[in-house]
Amino acid sequence: MVEEITPVEPVAPVEPSTTSTPFGSFYNESGVNREAVEALPEDAKSIRSLIEKYPSEAELYKGIQHLRATASSKGLERLSADADDTEVHRHNTMVKEYFGVPDAVDGYGVQKPENIPDEVWDQEGTDALLGILHKHNASPELVKALAAHQVAGFEAEIAKAPQQEQARIDDVNKQLAEAFGNDLPAISQEGLKGLAALGIQVPESGNISDLKIGYPEILKAGQRMTQLISEDTVSREANRDKAGNNAGSYKEQAKAIKADPANPFNADFNSEDPARQKKAQAEFNRLMNLSDALGGGR
Repeated sequence: MVEEITPVEPVAPVEPSTTSTPFGSFYNESGVNREAVEALPEDAKSIRSLIEKYPSEAELYKGIQHLRATASSKGLERLSADADDTEVHRHNTMVKEYFGVPDAVDGYGVQKPENIPDEVWDQEGTDALLGILHKHNASPELVKALAAHQVAGFEAEIAKAPQQEQARIDDVNKQLAEAFGNDLPAISQEGLKGLAALGIQVPESGNISDLKIGYPEILKAGQRMTQLISEDTVSREANRDKAGNNAGSYKEQAKAIKADPANPFNADFNSEDPARQKKAQAEFNRLMNLSDALGGGR
């Protein structure tokens, strides 16, 4: 007996779901559904601006995902080399907010500690460094740590200063002792007198190791030494003339007028022209008179 087969009814096709997506009503085939967006309540302005920023619901979801990524710490990634100004500004804004970067350098609150002398603290250099750190969005915690490290270095140098000064004095005294031995006290006394004559302020202690002198003082002392040497040279020249030393004396200069053809007055002195002889003869007589006044004689 053949079993009768009951025909199967065809299954009706499933209709597409008509359930709307969360933001589907705000978009249509032309883009943003202006009527739906404008119907949003007043307190939903932020949602409205977000919707209007993207041309479709799909782009809206992509934008939301991007914002969520960049809003997290994992989103603080290095900017690409071809980042435009808008991306750079957005990135810097996020970094500043994340790390609490102040609006200006003064916001870091870095100041010179009272125990650091003004001559040790480099305010100009500190301001320049703070400017660099602020430009690169350094956090206040990082800046405070760097400032503390810098101050600790200054304090360490100040603490070592007495030992360094004593080491310098010991080295000076050692060099002086090796150079002069037992004669050091007498030489020091004479040397300090000479320095004082050159305008250098000598130490009241009388110890050469306590001498404080800078480059301006050295230059002034050299200038004074040149003046003293020049004065001494003039004095010695005058003494030689007075003693009858022929070298460079007025008498020798007068004789050169008569006998040395290289002398500028020689040609006029030996000329037969009275007008030319007059000037040369006057110079000759002047030199001879000076020689006589110094005891040179004729």
